Amino acid sequence: MAENAGKRLFTEDFKFELGEVDVKRFRGTSKMDVAKRISGGLNCATCHQPPEFDIDPKSLNNGFDRGSGSRRTRDYSVTRSPPLRDLTGPTGEMNGPMFHGGTAGNIIGIKARYNFREFDARNTNLDPRMVPGGKPQFLDITAEEQRQLFAFLQTLTGSDVYVNEKWSDPFDKDGKLVLLPVKAGR
Repeated sequence: MAENAGKRLFTEDFKFELGEVDVKRFRGTSKMDVAKRISGGLNCATCHQPPEFDIDPKSLNNGFDRGSGSRRTRDYSVTRSPPLRDLTGPTGEMNGPMFHGGTAGNIIGIKARYNFREFDARNTNLDPRMVPGGKPQFLDITAEEQRQLFAFLQTLTGSDVYVNEKWSDPFDKDGKLVLLPVKAGR
């Protein structure tokens, strides 16, 4: 049940309204204009496209820090990430670091990274899907939604996409498409 709710959150678009939210800062709270989700899903599938949940080739940058992790060192040129298929192994452990820059070792970061966005004026490569209505997105992800999303992502478990020949380059050395035979029982 949680898995299906998580799939709905992942695949459905969200509806938003432009408005203000209180933002907790290092030194207090301030108000910020945002595109606040009022219903629907989290809109993940517009970039992480099913069935392999790989990144849309037209995606631009998602605005996350890259490189050394220093707030002064940012690389907004990274636009690709590995597919979400086989995100975790059969034991539930992560198959590798997550997010476009490989900066997270667990799923908990989804809420922190996608729940609230701020613009960095130096990022000229920001994907417009990250800023609906021209404002930072505020998804207001609940703890229950985070649990459901994680339950869905765990259904993409395995390691097959990394080792199975059927997921390899489908073209031969001359650039011709090579179709693998279908095995009985599959």
